[in-house]
Amino acid sequence: MGWVPFEPTPGRGSVPDYTRPNAGDLTPGIIPTAPSTSPGATGRPEGDPDRALGSDAAAAQAGPAWVPVTVIGLVVVLLLLVPAGSRAVVRAGRRSRIRSGVQPADAAWREVVATAGDLGLPVDERSTVRTVVAGLAAGAAFADPGARAALDRIRDDVERERYGRVRSVASPAHVDARNAPTSEGAEAEQGRRARIARDVDAVCAALRRDAPPWRRAAAILLPASLRPAIGPVVGRTTTPGA
Repeated sequence: MGWVPFEPTPGRGSVPDYTRPNAGDLTPGIIPTAPSTSPGATGRPEGDPDRALGSDAAAAQAGPAWVPVTVIGLVVVLLLLVPAGSRAVVRAGRRSRIRSGVQPADAAWREVVATAGDLGLPVDERSTVRTVVAGLAAGAAFADPGARAALDRIRDDVERERYGRVRSVASPAHVDARNAPTSEGAEAEQGRRARIARDVDAVCAALRRDAPPWRRAAAILLPASLRPAIGPVVGRTTTPGA
């Protein structure tokens, strides 16, 4: 029925306004409802036509929902590429040493052993260069005569570089410090270094070719040669009889 006007104290001597006819239309306490002016998320009244624009601007400022997922994905990819990048830096350092550093054959041998370790091939630090070469040559990768010849040349270069240098120091009669290197000798040395670099490429390519795809992927993303337990086979120069 709604509100019914009545006078609870009829003897007070005055007639209130709400007891008169049509007083129900203006009953005190009933306030006509007006459009809501409560601020929303944008601080504007609900009836404000610019409120929708403010909501769109706030959503645009918050950014799309896929942005955090993309950032996390990029971070994960970068973390996975850290070992691969470190291995690439080590490989570049060895190749630079082959081109212009000391003991290029030793650098080539270290790269061959590191590649074999990355591919999961058994390498033993306590074995000699010749023993490790014999083990690697037994694989199907070196059924190719060219790859086998490159592996044998690296073996000979390493043995000549390590043990031949020790014999030269032990026998000073074979060393003449007054003889300066000639242009022919420099060209021969550059040719030898270039040949060692080609042999390393051939041997490492043969090792990768013989490995299954998942091994090659693991060698790129998680190279075992970066672990402390994997190192160059006979990395230290040894003296005869030691």
